[in-house]
Formats: sequence, C-alpha cells, structure tokens
Amino acid sequence: MTAFARVVLPAHVREQIKAVTDPAVLKAVVQALMMIEENLEFGVPLGTNDVTGDLRGCRKVYVDAPGPDKPRYRLVYWLSPSEAMPRKARVLAFGERRGLRAYDLAVGSYNADRLSQGQPPVEQLSDAELGLTD
Repeated sequence: MTAFARVVLPAHVREQIKAVTDPAVLKAVVQALMMIEENLEFGVPLGTNDVTGDLRGCRKVYVDAPGPDKPRYRLVYWLSPSEAMPRKARVLAFGERRGLRAYDLAVGSYNADRLSQGQPPVEQLSDAELGLTD
C-alpha cells in the first residue's frame, strides 16, 4: 500500500482492503486514497441517522472498479482534529455498501479513534464543536 503523509490508514483498515481480491477494485481504492491525500475534504459528508448511527464529522468515498453499476464499496474517514481545521484524514473503515457494512465498521471504531487522538466521543459534541457548518 502506498505511503501517505496526510491519510492515516490503520492496520485493521488495511486488512479490510486486502480482503478484496479484484485488482481493479484495489486500484480504485488507491486512487481514492490519493484523492483524499490531495484534498482532505474530497469525500461526501456523513451525518447521523437511525440506520448508520452518528457519523457526524465523517466522510465517505464511493469505490469500485469502473463500470455502469453503483459502486459496491465505501471508504469512511474523519478529519482530525476537526472539519474546520483538517490536518489528517483518519480512515475508519472500508467495506461493502450492501448491508451498510462500511458504516457498521466505521461507527464501531469512530469514538475509539477519536479518543486515541485526545478528542471526545462524537455524541458529546454539537455540530459547531465538530467544525461542521451549514
């Protein structure tokens, strides 16, 4: 996997990516990570809902091999220390869109990753404290 200066790719996410065997998908993952490296705000902002949980402050990128179908995978990351002052993109999960797998993986590791960076759990913060703007 390519080394990045501004994208943090933890071991558990590397394992999620390695589980995919299609070379075209793996190439698309690397391209997505390069786009995030160039522009930390590249991904689509996420929010909170009853299905995916509280992913405010996170972003998603659609990933798949080129083709006519909807992309099958999602890469989910958050901007550290905040959306307002991003310095790093911390990748939380890579997984399938089907069954919301990527979001399940992300919501499970989001607060733990925030805490490891000295940040409070997302549920304790307002949108303004997360650096989110309308």
